[in-house]
Amino acid sequence: MKIIKNLLSKEEFLKIKTLLESKEFPWFYNDAQVSKTDDIENLNQKDGVWYDGFTDDNESFFCHQFYLDGTPASQFYSNLLPLINSLEPVALVNIKANLNINKNRNNSCGWHRDIHRNKKLTHKTAIFYINTNNGYTELENNEKIISEENKLLIFDSIKLHRACQQTDTDTRIVININYF
Repeated sequence: MKIIKNLLSKEEFLKIKTLLESKEFPWFYNDAQVSKTDDIENLNQKDGVWYDGFTDDNESFFCHQFYLDGTPASQFYSNLLPLINSLEPVALVNIKANLNINKNRNNSCGWHRDIHRNKKLTHKTAIFYINTNNGYTELENNEKIISEENKLLIFDSIKLHRACQQTDTDTRIVININYF
C-alpha cells in the first residue's frame, strides 16, 4: 500500500475538482456499489470492473465512467490526464468517479476486490480523493484511509476493501483507477 498526499499541483487538482463538483457534470445513479458473488469463478461485472463481493450492500451512489474496455468512455477523459500520467500505467483497466450523498449515517459498501476478468493477471487499484470529509476507505487489515482532497491511495487490487461514507459533508467524491 502507498499513500501520496498532494499528488497533483494545486492548479491541476482544482481543474479536476471543479469539473466533478460542477452542476453540469453528468452523474449516473446505481442502486448498489457491490453485489454478492458466491466465489471467484462467478464474479459480477459492474462499470467495467469484476467485483468479488461478499455482501449485497444496497448502498446507492452515483458514478461517471471515464475509461472502460480499452478506450475512453467519457468526453471528460482528457481532464484526468495529469492524474493518469502520475501513475505511469502500462495499461488502464477502468477509471470511474464515485459520488456518495450524505445519508446521515455511517454506511459502507460491501467488502470486495477489484478483479481483472483474467483472474491470473494482477493489477493495482488507485483511489484519488477529491474532497475532504470523514468518509474513508477501509482495507482488510482494518486500516482506515481518511478522505483528504488531492490524496492518492494505491494497493493491490486483490486486497479486500470497502468505501465508508461521510456524515459531515453533502458529498464524498473519489476517482477509482484500476491499471497495470
